[in-house]
Amino acid sequence: MQSHSEGYYTTATGQASHSEGLDTIASGAHAHVEGGYTMASGTASHAEGSNTYANHLAQHVFGMYNIPDPSSAASSSKGNYVEIVGNGSYTTSSMTLSNARTLDWDGNEVLAGKLTVGAAPTNNMDVATK
Repeated sequence: MQSHSEGYYTTATGQASHSEGLDTIASGAHAHVEGGYTMASGTASHAEGSNTYANHLAQHVFGMYNIPDPSSAASSSKGNYVEIVGNGSYTTSSMTLSNARTLDWDGNEVLAGKLTVGAAPTNNMDVATK
């Protein structure tokens, strides 16, 4: 299997996978996870940060509390997204999953916030006004 895990409650069960940090799981073949409570079940996927989940082929997820790729494709196949940036949150009473950015395999990017070009975010520099 040649998998490797290090840290506290880490698991690397995928072939040649690597898990590190706190309560992380690398179950996809050649997957890599790091951080806390992260999981990579997609083949050659990478999850990092806090409570992130990469569930499809060659997918990179980082940030925290992301909405997982909703594709029904197998974990060894491409999902909808090549990259996801999670910006969810957790309090003692609730958990909110959210994505700040998604990038699909065709290069289409969706941002949850405003895209600004320049040094300081001002309304006249907002890409939507150009």
